[in-house]
Amino acid sequence: MFHLTPQLAARRPGIRRVTVTVLIAAGLSGFIHANTTLDPVVVTATRTPTTIDAQTRDVSVLTAEAIAQSGAQSVADALRTISGIEVVTTGNAGATVGLFLRGTNSNHVLVLVDGQRIGSSTSGLTAVEAIAVASIERIEVVRGPHSALYGADALGGVVHIITKSAARQSAALRIGTSATSHASGRIGFGDTRWQAQISTSHDQSKGFNAITNPKNFSYNPDQDGFRRSGVVAQVRAEVAPKVRLSLRGLYNDLNTQYDGSSTFDDRALTTQTALSLGVEFGELQLRVASAQDRAKFLSEFPGTFITRTNEISAQLPFAISNEVNATVIAEMRQERIDTSDGFAVDSRRTAGVVGRLGGTLGGALWSAAVRADDSDQFGARVTGSAGVRFTIAPKVQVFANVGSAFKPPTFNDLYYPGFSNPNLNPERALGGDLGVRATVGGVNLSATAHQTRTTDLIVFQCNADFSVCAPQNVNRAQVRGVSLSANTALTTSTQLGLTFDVQSPKNLDTSLQLARRAKQHGSLNIQHKIGNATLRATVRASAARFDDAANAVRLPGFAKLDLGASYALTPQLTLEAQVRNVTDRAIETARDFATPGRETVIGVRWQP
Repeated sequence: MFHLTPQLAARRPGIRRVTVTVLIAAGLSGFIHANTTLDPVVVTATRTPTTIDAQTRDVSVLTAEAIAQSGAQSVADALRTISGIEVVTTGNAGATVGLFLRGTNSNHVLVLVDGQRIGSSTSGLTAVEAIAVASIERIEVVRGPHSALYGADALGGVVHIITKSAARQSAALRIGTSATSHASGRIGFGDTRWQAQISTSHDQSKGFNAITNPKNFSYNPDQDGFRRSGVVAQVRAEVAPKVRLSLRGLYNDLNTQYDGSSTFDDRALTTQTALSLGVEFGELQLRVASAQDRAKFLSEFPGTFITRTNEISAQLPFAISNEVNATVIAEMRQERIDTSDGFAVDSRRTAGVVGRLGGTLGGALWSAAVRADDSDQFGARVTGSAGVRFTIAPKVQVFANVGSAFKPPTFNDLYYPGFSNPNLNPERALGGDLGVRATVGGVNLSATAHQTRTTDLIVFQCNADFSVCAPQNVNRAQVRGVSLSANTALTTSTQLGLTFDVQSPKNLDTSLQLARRAKQHGSLNIQHKIGNATLRATVRASAARFDDAANAVRLPGFAKLDLGASYALTPQLTLEAQVRNVTDRAIETARDFATPGRETVIGVRWQP
């Protein structure tokens, strides 16, 4: 279930005006100067390795180096500067997180870890707050409906967290305010035929008071901290010519405090485990995987919710001609739940088959995919997608995509005792985008217009006397928007990056703004090198939002400034320092939920 830790942040008039001014100034600066960037290899957009410029989807990549430099304490911290994503936090760095991708609901984002689903089939969410950020090699974000390749849940897009696998060594130590500390290390070894590595990390903090509004029912004036530990291990080997084996294991453990009542020391205990075995025979890829998400709530309203997900998949990419390639995928997934509340149905099985084509035609890059899913719970669903990218001038590319997606009701929606509806239909989405990527005078620019319409949205409703309360397929929503980004080198030692999103997240039945989604949000990053030192500044900003569907509770806009610095003592050893929320703004992303005030962190990182 989605549990919240209430906190209240003070309202700051005038923030919206400051936000818009900062972003416009950053945008004008970004159009003046020059920069060059690498074209990273991604796998999420097509399920095969390809560069961003060699596929049609709207994709962003966040590398391990960028995450480390930002001093991110959590996956939520790491995702905040990616275009199209809004992050809602409900307390400390271990508290529940909501991700809104292109304005769609927080449970409309499919989160994968190394291609594997690790989430709750009762809440419909993945506890990204439990994932150890130090274990991440990169995060790939694909925007727009993407069920044609991945099946259920990808209405807004896919966030793919890829953990470290290279046989390398590294270590980091950090300490900060509120008794915050971090320790992580990685060791790896091997040769060209085999490799093995293991990464470990531990984070903890005494935190801060989760609810600062004494009128809130759950107000409890205590510190709400967290402890999070993680381990990732992998072995890869070439056992014969063109035959490769890989074994990967993951374990995350999170103990976080939250305010659920005025007298109880409420805690949420989350454990994630995952194991996968992969075999490659030439291009044919086979995988067997198993994962478990366990959430236990120690409070006046205790409960335990366990989801076990087993997957089997086969994937075969092949060339039809010099201009056309294809991929065929077959998958089987079984979800089984175990709860303290007792549900009438505790499992479902889904089988899916995918066919994807891609290639070039007259200089244009194109792709198309269709997927058929069949579930013993919600029946058959067919989804599709198509995209094209072409060059209209040197260093100017235009792309367009369209796709459909669906999300089945959760087990809570269907079977929670006394508050469920077994006749619910899956939510459905249809969306598309049109964008341009260009390098003008050395400035890398991107602009994407997008729209997603969702129907059969599931909403919890009660009758007039509140004697019957249950979820219903009643709502429709539409999000239209434009995402802008620019990055450039102001000088040979100064870099600048900008993202800015303008959107209209609307409930089509009421014409009201969707809850917790702003009409404008963005970020500005500046980095400057002086000898062995690097200085960084990040501004994250958002216009006002509403906390409720009725638009009765307004959440003020905000601008948050983070500063960071690093100094290379040697090519391998770096000192680091961050001051987050420099102006000590009281920021509210959900009603009565506090976010951290000013934080200072110092540390050292070793990377051969």
